[in-house]
Amino acid sequence: MMRTPKMMRGFAVVFCVAVFYISAPAQELTFTGQIVTTAGQPRRFNMKLYPPKTTGKPILIATSDAYGRFKFSGLSPMSYLLEIYMGTVLAYQEVINMTKNTDRKIDLRKK
Repeated sequence: MMRTPKMMRGFAVVFCVAVFYISAPAQELTFTGQIVTTAGQPRRFNMKLYPPKTTGKPILIATSDAYGRFKFSGLSPMSYLLEIYMGTVLAYQEVINMTKNTDRKIDLRKK
């Protein structure tokens, strides 16, 4: 069978698409933010991130810095349950839908 230039281009396109598809890494997302509190309240918080179908164990645990800033990275696009603790007391809980990199301010001030 004789291969024509048109056939060779077709093989090249299929090969490139296959290589890209196989070598493309899974999308990894980042969730960053800052916890806002009133003056005099602690700024460091313990945080836990749970997968959508929780087994009771968080997949990531973090502590915010002295300014309340935090970062979770390496996340897959899906929903997560975020829990924020003041010491051992649960202060905040929210479902975070990760479809892209997300930056969020979480306001814990009393209204």
